[in-house]
Amino acid sequence: MGKAYENYITKEQKTAIEQIPEHNRWGGYKNVAFNVSIWESFWNDIYQGNKTDAILDYGAGAAWSQLVGRKLGYENISAVDIDTEEAIEQFSRWHQILGNSVDHWDGVKMPYSDDMFDSIVAKASVTKLLKSSWDSFYSEMVRISKPNCKWYIAPVYMVQRMPTPPPVFSEKKISILAWDWDRTHPCNDVFQPNMVDV
Repeated sequence: MGKAYENYITKEQKTAIEQIPEHNRWGGYKNVAFNVSIWESFWNDIYQGNKTDAILDYGAGAAWSQLVGRKLGYENISAVDIDTEEAIEQFSRWHQILGNSVDHWDGVKMPYSDDMFDSIVAKASVTKLLKSSWDSFYSEMVRISKPNCKWYIAPVYMVQRMPTPPPVFSEKKISILAWDWDRTHPCNDVFQPNMVDV
């Protein structure tokens, strides 16, 4: 990948990210080349919506998706993460360095209006946000989804762990598109996401 990250962040930002103290759960976000590569490929090769779409990154973490997407012209990307003290404390460092803005969900009520989003993106987050029950997850995610909303969920096993959606999911004609990246490749920097049949 070389220094393609320089299309998205400065050398100073990269250095600041690499100096964040290591943490078992969040350390992967320091791999700048990997995160930029994943999201660049997602927005360029996988996302099927328009650049004017209202998009939510659910379980955003450091919100690399928001940073890369906005640089590629997707200006209307919101990001939300769980409101644990640990997550907020850790990820606020990334958000400050990268200039990202992330909302927080208490597991009960999403901080968004009804029928707000054309698309919802979730990478490695759907089955990890345990503060919310599946009932409240579906209720809130469906509420904020516009009719015909597309949910882009990765990796595939996250989709496979999801229980059957409630009837309102079908009534709003929401669809789930699973995507993943080549986990067999020895070099993270050249992982390329692909759509996957569930």
